[in-house]
Amino acid sequence: MPTYNIFTSPAKLTLAQKEEIARVCTEVYHEEFGIARYLVQVVFYEVANNDRYIGAKPVQSDLVWIRCDVREGRTPDMKARLLHRVQQGVAKAADISEEAVWFYLDDLASVNIMEWGHIMPPFRPELAPHQDDPWFQAVSASLKQRLQQLA
Repeated sequence: MPTYNIFTSPAKLTLAQKEEIARVCTEVYHEEFGIARYLVQVVFYEVANNDRYIGAKPVQSDLVWIRCDVREGRTPDMKARLLHRVQQGVAKAADISEEAVWFYLDDLASVNIMEWGHIMPPFRPELAPHQDDPWFQAVSASLKQRLQQLA
C-alpha cells in the first residue's frame, strides 16, 4: 500500500519519465508516512484520446490523472502534503504544468487490504518511520529476503 494508478494519453511519457514518476511517488510516500518502499506500487495506463472526456469533450493530451489507493488514517494535513509533493514531482518529470496533474486519494480500511499474502495493519502515524515493521516480521523468511531487495 499504496497503489498509484497513473493515466495518460498514449506515448505521453517516456520510459525515463515513468521511472522518475515512480521514484517520486515512492520516495514522497516513504518520506511522508514512513512506509517501506516495497509496499509502494505504481502502475501506468495509456488511455486513447477519444476514450477520455471532460465536460463531454475529448481531454487535452497533456493531462496526467492519478488515483492512489491508500490505507485510511492520515490527517488532512498529511494528505495535503502528499498531494502537493507528488503533483509537483509528476509535473516536473512529465514536463507539464502542475494544473495538468489531477490527483485523487482513495482511503481504504486496512482490513480490506492484503499485500504479499498478509492483511495490512491499521495506519498509525506514531509508528513512523517503522510503520509496518510488525507486518514485515510476520511474513516468511523467503519473502523478507525478496522484499529487502526492493527496499
